[in-house]
Amino acid sequence: MENNSEISELNNDGAGKCPFNHGQGRSAGKGTTNYPQFMNGKHGLAEYIKNEIKYPEDAKNQGITGIAIVEYTINKNGEVVGVKKAKNSVDNDLLVDELIRVVEKSNPWLPGTVEDKPEKMTLTVSYEFVLTGK
Repeated sequence: MENNSEISELNNDGAGKCPFNHGQGRSAGKGTTNYPQFMNGKHGLAEYIKNEIKYPEDAKNQGITGIAIVEYTINKNGEVVGVKKAKNSVDNDLLVDELIRVVEKSNPWLPGTVEDKPEKMTLTVSYEFVLTGK
């Protein structure tokens, strides 16, 4: 089996492979809220994950597929902290641990701001692990 994993921005019809949820900032209040930004924005994050993720060999050998979803916080300094499995993620730790590994090393970010003051904010990202063919 070969690795045919793909990642892309979520389409309007929900058919994407790597949706980003920027609606979970913990500091919603009055004024302007700007969510954390990865280098080159959402497209840059999608490209980074696509290039860095490695399908775990044990998962490949066992034919394990699924959508890994992780939650992570970008702190006031633009550092990724607190990366963990999201509740609705695939139940396989091999896949989740690989996405956690990649997200943890995705520093640096531009921190989110509320009224032009840096604030820590929590985001989610998912990656669909797919195996195809011989």
